[in-house]
Amino acid sequence: MEIIISLIEYSDEIHVPDNEWSDPRIARLRDLCNLSIVYINDVYSFEKELNEQNGVLERMLVNTVAYHSLREGITIAAA
Repeated sequence: MEIIISLIEYSDEIHVPDNEWSDPRIARLRDLCNLSIVYINDVYSFEKELNEQNGVLERMLVNTVAYHSLREGITIAAA
């Protein structure tokens, strides 16, 4: 995410001072952006990853949809 933010800053000709980048609120915003990307990727890649594991949900070790479905005992749709 850091590289994407830097590219946006560069392409839009914006300069954000270092003291603003180190602000805890900005750090939190970056963390939330990273999590959003992970969650969105896991939702969109779920079917492909499940097929790669021959439909065995328990083999999907790093997908948050599978993780929540297994951990909470809920359906894939609910996860």
